[in-house]
Amino acid sequence: SRSFLTGLLIIVLIGFIASIGFSWMLQTRLSNENAAELLRINIKYVKQDILDASDKNLLELAHEVADSLDNGLNTSPERLAELMKQYDVSEIDLVNADGIIVGCTNREFVGFDMKSGEQSAEFMALADGTAKEVVQNYQPISYDASIARKYGGVAIEGGFLQVGYDA
Repeated sequence: SRSFLTGLLIIVLIGFIASIGFSWMLQTRLSNENAAELLRINIKYVKQDILDASDKNLLELAHEVADSLDNGLNTSPERLAELMKQYDVSEIDLVNADGIIVGCTNREFVGFDMKSGEQSAEFMALADGTAKEVVQNYQPISYDASIARKYGGVAIEGGFLQVGYDA
């Protein structure tokens, strides 16, 4: 009976140790998965907070630039270039009510029809009065798909003003 009890004790100890090992591995895996999921969720929220702050900042810059143009009286290329440097943005566009860029820090864009591209056409809501502000995420621009830029626009008298910055 002594050898039976010793064998039984060894079997119980092996079972106990195996049970502890299995529980430890299972709990560790579950903890790692929970931590990874929590990190994914938090990163998603932080990313959205950053995008919201970026959108807000870009719209504030667009309003400040619009206010700096003296109600459209001073929209020379030199003044736009000065404002571009002052506000540290990549581009400033003045667009008339027909959607044609009439003033821009990039002279190549002057005369571009905003209705002609999917990305730029989103801003036509500013020209027709259905929106007062529009902001986009970074994406290729309609004029040149090799350029990715984020734009914010605000309605002004006679059209709208668009401000863009690069990533």
